[in-house]
Amino acid sequence: ATLKILLIRDAFETQPPAGAYPVLAEADRRFWARIGAKPSSALGRGEAVTRLERVGARVARVDVASGPEALISAPEFAWLDHG
Repeated sequence: ATLKILLIRDAFETQPPAGAYPVLAEADRRFWARIGAKPSSALGRGEAVTRLERVGARVARVDVASGPEALISAPEFAWLDHG
């Protein structure tokens, strides 16, 4: 079996409003994440996809601004079940 991941990029990811956001992690660990005007991440989007593909996952990326048509017409999404 192959793990198939649909990675969705939304407005919060591309241009998040600066502020503090509550986060609930494993084992009910809670903390606040602070996001500045320019998001920064030690694990960039490209690196995350590379790591997932390295372990055998198939990753399809879609930007919500492109609309649902992107899932139907783009060849890189051919493996998705359209049923």
